[in-house]
Amino acid sequence: MKFLHGRALTREIQKICSTKGRINLAVAYWGKDALKLTRLRPQQRSVRLICCLSGGASDPDVIRKFGARARQNDFLHAKVIWTERQAIVSSANISSNGLPEEEEGAGGLIEAGLMVTDAGQLVQIAAWFDRQYKAAKRISATDLRKAREARLVKVWGKPRVRRSFIEALEDNAAQEFKQQKISFALWTDYTSQAENGEARRHFRESAETLEETLKIDRRDFRRLDWFSNWPELPADTFLISCRIKGRTFTDIYHCRTFNTKKAWPIIADGEKTSITYVLGSRDDGFGYRLSARDRRVLKSAAQDLWRKAKGSADGRLLRLEDAVPILLRHAKKSASR
Repeated sequence: MKFLHGRALTREIQKICSTKGRINLAVAYWGKDALKLTRLRPQQRSVRLICCLSGGASDPDVIRKFGARARQNDFLHAKVIWTERQAIVSSANISSNGLPEEEEGAGGLIEAGLMVTDAGQLVQIAAWFDRQYKAAKRISATDLRKAREARLVKVWGKPRVRRSFIEALEDNAAQEFKQQKISFALWTDYTSQAENGEARRHFRESAETLEETLKIDRRDFRRLDWFSNWPELPADTFLISCRIKGRTFTDIYHCRTFNTKKAWPIIADGEKTSITYVLGSRDDGFGYRLSARDRRVLKSAAQDLWRKAKGSADGRLLRLEDAVPILLRHAKKSASR
């Protein structure tokens, strides 16, 4: 065994997490910088983890990147990282406080642990992890949404009930959405019946490929939605989707694109096109609600948003930061009526 503390502990955890083979992590709390701190690759299929997610203890945006290979146990308090050649058992969570890059960067927290290399002990740790992983709960989109809402409460002191999207903008637009990826997807025509049929056929016949590529549990396929012929959609982004007709919006809902940017080729109506899957608005993790007033403001701003957005006559994209002045202007008009 080897005793580790401070920066040396951080350095050894980074090394073990860079392993190309199997990595098992039973670590209670994961901060927003967890991937940067550990150099873990969430797309690596040999990585499995257990975390504590309840109450926003771990950052859900980090945890969901591991897809179905991440599980939760809200009684977990251990900090164990295992590979076939070595393991680290320590007091450190995977956060900037637990794994400081510099000795003075731990914010007063003093962390220490042991590196284990004995083959017999590694077998025992692996068996313990397998039992915990089997008993742990699979993480659903609902779990991620609740964790995200709980973290917003901790950071902003906001109530647990989801706030109106426009109200959140009016309260503190710059801070509220500073680190969130939200864009508007503005479109003119519905996907055709043939495109919808091909999209459904594709995820039925290529379920395993979609599950692995999109990091989604097959049971959540019922929440899949899709856009056709729109490969420019940004990855890992909440979309406020609006259909523009005439001078207003007729369909307004939200969805989320996946971390992997991927368009799937299909043939529909005798032509080659592509489908981009998104997670439908139910339990997609969006932290706000689109109230009746929000929809009135969006409909009022439709023409201005469309002109500001970039794209074609069929579909255009607009980042939230570029839309905020327009939305606030129309929200003010709405309030004065």
